[in-house]
Amino acid sequence: MANSDLTIALAGNPNTGKTSVFNALTGSTQAVGNWPGVTVEKKTGRMFADDVQAEIVDLPGTYSLSAFTEDEIVARDFLVKNTPDVAINVVDSTTLEHSFFLTLQLIELEVPLVIALNMQDEAQKKGIKIDSVKLSRILGVPVVETVGSTGRGMAELKKTAIQVGKSKQKSHYKVDFGTDIESSARKIECAISSDEVAKTSYKTHFFAHKLLEKDPQVEHELDSIAHSEKVHETVGMEIKKLAKIYGDDIETLVADRRYAAANGLAKMVTISSPQGKAEVTDAIDSVLINKFFGIIFFLVILWGIFQLTFFLGNPIGELIGTGLDRLGTWIKQALQALPWLGGMLHDAIINGVGGVLALFPNIFILFVFLSALEDSGYMARIAFVMDGLMSRIGLSGKAFVPFVIGFGCSVPAVMATRTLESKRDRIITILSAPLVTCSARMEVLVFVAGAFFGASAGNFVWAVVALSLALSVGTAKLFGLVLFKNQPPTPLLIELPPYRVPTIRSVLIHTWDRAKHFIKKAGGVILIGSLVFWVASSIPWGARLEDTIIGQIGHFISFVFTPLGLDWHASVALLFGIVAKEVVIAVFGQLGDGSHDNISKWYSASSALGLMVFLNLYTPCLATIAATKAEAGWKWATFQIAYSLALAWIMAFLTVKVSAIFL
Repeated sequence: MANSDLTIALAGNPNTGKTSVFNALTGSTQAVGNWPGVTVEKKTGRMFADDVQAEIVDLPGTYSLSAFTEDEIVARDFLVKNTPDVAINVVDSTTLEHSFFLTLQLIELEVPLVIALNMQDEAQKKGIKIDSVKLSRILGVPVVETVGSTGRGMAELKKTAIQVGKSKQKSHYKVDFGTDIESSARKIECAISSDEVAKTSYKTHFFAHKLLEKDPQVEHELDSIAHSEKVHETVGMEIKKLAKIYGDDIETLVADRRYAAANGLAKMVTISSPQGKAEVTDAIDSVLINKFFGIIFFLVILWGIFQLTFFLGNPIGELIGTGLDRLGTWIKQALQALPWLGGMLHDAIINGVGGVLALFPNIFILFVFLSALEDSGYMARIAFVMDGLMSRIGLSGKAFVPFVIGFGCSVPAVMATRTLESKRDRIITILSAPLVTCSARMEVLVFVAGAFFGASAGNFVWAVVALSLALSVGTAKLFGLVLFKNQPPTPLLIELPPYRVPTIRSVLIHTWDRAKHFIKKAGGVILIGSLVFWVASSIPWGARLEDTIIGQIGHFISFVFTPLGLDWHASVALLFGIVAKEVVIAVFGQLGDGSHDNISKWYSASSALGLMVFLNLYTPCLATIAATKAEAGWKWATFQIAYSLALAWIMAFLTVKVSAIFL
C-alpha cells in the first residue's frame, strides 16, 4: 500500500472502552463517552510497530451487524466492502455474553480477527477471571488482555494485530444454528455459488444466513445482483419451509441461536465470577435511575456544576480580562499616530476576541465536569432515566443522547441523531435538541449574567438553562403530535456501563478535545466577525457609533426588540450572533468598550433576563443550520430557523413581563 502496509478495523459494542484502545494505539485525542452515538462515523489513525505502518479505522460502536441503524450499516459496509487486513474486536471483560454476540458475527464474516479482552481492571475488581488461552483455543484466534485507559497490553495488541494481518489467520469456529437452518443456508449458498451472475461482496455463508433473517440491506443486494430465478426461488422456498416449522419470526430464532452460542462461550471461558450480595452499583442505581429521584439528581448536578464553574473560573477570567485591558490601553497609546490600526487592535482584537478568551477558564472547567460525568458512566444513565419522560413526549430515551451532547455543541448533537432508527425520531430530535444550551450559548449567558446579576449570576444561568430544557421537551412533544401523527417512537435499547472513577488523563483529553474548538473559533470565525463589526462600526470614520453603518442597521431592526426593553445595541449583537453565538460577546465588548459596567447601564434586570432567554433560544449558529441541512434538508433547516426565532421572541417577551414584577 502507498500510505500504509495494513488496514486494521476496530470493532466493538458501545461502552467497551473501544475509543480508549483507539487512543492508546494511535495517540488520537478522540472523545471518550459512555453512550451510543459518540463515534458516529469511522475515525482513522496511524499505528507504527515492527517497522510496519498500519491505518486503524475506529468503527461505530454497535451491538450487532444487522442493518437497522446507521452505525450498524457503516460498520458492516466497511468490514464487507473495504476488506480490512485484520479486525480487532474490543470486548468488555465484565459482560462477555453481550460482547460475544458481535464477535460471532465478525467470525461469520470471515474477517481475520484479534480479540482484545478489555477492561481487565474492572473484571478483576468484580472478581471475574477469564481463561484467555482457552478462549483463543476455542475460537482459533489470538486473544490479548488489555486495559485501554492505562495502555496495559497495547504493545502486545499491536504486535499480534500486525502478525494476524500478515498471515490472514481466520477463526475456525462455527455457530450451531441447528440442522434445519444450516440445511437451508447451504442450499442458498449452493444456489448463489452455481449462478455466475450472482456475485456478492459478502461471504456466501454470512449472506445466506442474513437472507434467512430477512436483512433488508442483504435482500436489496440480492435484488440488484441475482438475476437468476433459481436464486430467488431457493431463498423464498427455504424461508417458507422454515416458517412452517418455526413460524414467521425466523430472524428472532437465528438471533436466539447466536445469543445461546455467545452465552455458552462466555460460561466456558469464565473461571470465576462474583457471587453473593448485590454490588454497590445496584445500590447507587436504585437512586440515580429512579424515575423521580433520578431526574431531580440530574438537575441538582447541573446546578452544582454551574455554581462551581463560576466560583472557580471567574477569578481566573478576571485576571485575564485585566491583563487584556492593560494591553489594549498600551497598544492604543503606542499607536496614536495610526488611530485606525490602534482602534482595530484595541476594539476588534482585544475587546472582541479577548473578551471571549477571558471566558476560557469557565468553559474549560465546565468541560472538565461534563467529561468526568461521561467517563464515570453517569451519562448513559441519564438516557435511561429520561426514557420514561421521553416516551411521554413521543421519543425513546435514546433520543435524549443528542440532547445531552448538545450541552457541548449543537453540531455533533444534530449529527448524533444518525443513530436513531426512525426518520420521525431523527427529525424531531434535530429540531428540538439545538434548544439545549450549548457551550457557545453558555459563554454568552455567563457574560450577560455577569454584567447584570453579579454574585447571583449562577442562579439566573441555571434558570435559563432549565427553561431551555423544558422547551426542548415541549417542542418535541408538539412536533410529534403535529408533524408526525400516528408514527410511534422506537423503544430504547441501551446497556448501562459500570461506574468508573474517571482518570485524570481521560478527562483532560476529553476536555481539551472540546476546549480546543473554542480556541479555534476565537481565532477564526469570532475574529472575522469582530473585524467585520469593527469596519462596519467605523464607517464613516470619526462618526458616532449610532451614525455608523452598524448603528444604522441596529436602529433599523430595533423595533423587533423594543417590546423586550432592548435597543439597537442588542439588535446588532443578536444579528451577528447568528454567525456564531460567541460573536455576541465580541460585539458587546466593542459596544461597551470592553466594560461590564457600561453594558449593565443599558437595560433593566428584567430586560437583561429576557435577553438571556432570547439568546438561548433564537436561531442556531450557521454551523448548526448547515448540519441540519445536511442531515434533514433545506426544508427542515428553514423551519428550524423560523420556529426558533418565533419561540425565542415569545418566551423573552413573557420573561420580561413576569420578571419585572420580581426584579
